[in-house]
Amino acid sequence: MNYIPFDVVINRRGTDCSKWDAIPYNIQTDDVIPMWVADMDFACPPAVTDALTKRLNHPIFGYMQLPEAYWNSITDWQKKRYGADISKNEIIPVSSVLGGVAMAVQGLTEKGDSILVPTPGYHAFYNAVTFNERRLIICPMKKTEDHYELDFDLIEEKILAEQVKMILFCSPHNPTGRIWTVGELSRLVELCFRHHVFLISDEIHADMTLSNPFTTIFTANSYAKEIAIALYSPTKTFNIAGLCTAFAVIKNDFLRNRFNQAILASGLKVKNTLGIEALIGAYEHGELWVNNLQNYLLENARFAVAYINKHIPVAHAYLPEATYFLWIDFSMSGMSPDTIIEKCVYEAHVAITRGTDFINGGDSFIRLNYACPRSLLIEALNRLKKVFI
Repeated sequence: MNYIPFDVVINRRGTDCSKWDAIPYNIQTDDVIPMWVADMDFACPPAVTDALTKRLNHPIFGYMQLPEAYWNSITDWQKKRYGADISKNEIIPVSSVLGGVAMAVQGLTEKGDSILVPTPGYHAFYNAVTFNERRLIICPMKKTEDHYELDFDLIEEKILAEQVKMILFCSPHNPTGRIWTVGELSRLVELCFRHHVFLISDEIHADMTLSNPFTTIFTANSYAKEIAIALYSPTKTFNIAGLCTAFAVIKNDFLRNRFNQAILASGLKVKNTLGIEALIGAYEHGELWVNNLQNYLLENARFAVAYINKHIPVAHAYLPEATYFLWIDFSMSGMSPDTIIEKCVYEAHVAITRGTDFINGGDSFIRLNYACPRSLLIEALNRLKKVFI
């Protein structure tokens, strides 16, 4: 199956996509290059479009019973990509990873309970905690020149002081691009197990690795099966976010029952037929496409990091280990967060995500999505260079 090369620019304006047609900041111009929201400017693979076309040939889209191919495609993908052994009964379909986070929060904690998030952290975790009337406990990570690390002493201190019931965690990490080592994951699991803290691991970027291998939370430490929920989706990997399909992996019977009860209480049990078909097609036939995507993203990341560090002296970028985001540090500029946004968005016409959106610790940063054809990336970087010189 041939796919559209990643260098091909596809016009997405006027297709009602959030990335191009709903750019934030209320900027009144049509030449903005959007590098903010987390989807890619690449055509999804034929493995997906072929599966959807086949299903669309049948004109009825009623309630769906999940076929064996659904379960098998997930377990096979987890085994060959991550070396993870999971069984059918450990998989619970959900509409999205964030929906799964919400179900975990609602099913395993009570109003007023404390939930810890390492920061900078995925901004949607803030909503999952606060909108469900739980207490958000921020826990800054340690930062080196080109690296973030979990501060285990501080995590334990906050668990004890704030009576933390749950930790929300990105693995790989958004926005910093870290792939946590087996040792880091194992230590976090042991810490949570010792203090009876639930660990919710958002692993949606597991396939977007650029360097180090990815390890699931369950393969890192056997204690994870007692306290952890891992959440996955093909939507980031295959650029099908609009099809809304994801799943949780839960090995503990008690956790699985509470999670299922939260789904039933929410009324979100219905499956998205096209999302299911896309998942099966992607996991069964999309691996070569993903391998090629990883290579292209790595080339983009290397190019962008070298360009920024050479041509934009007030900024510093480092090569992420995973995701398709650059977490760019403008602290050397001495500029305020608002001034950084003014220059990026209103002067350069490059829409990025402001660092202050990531709960805490991102005041002098921006997150830039480089999952686009190289020509678009070059144009965006050239624009940023001009306004920051």
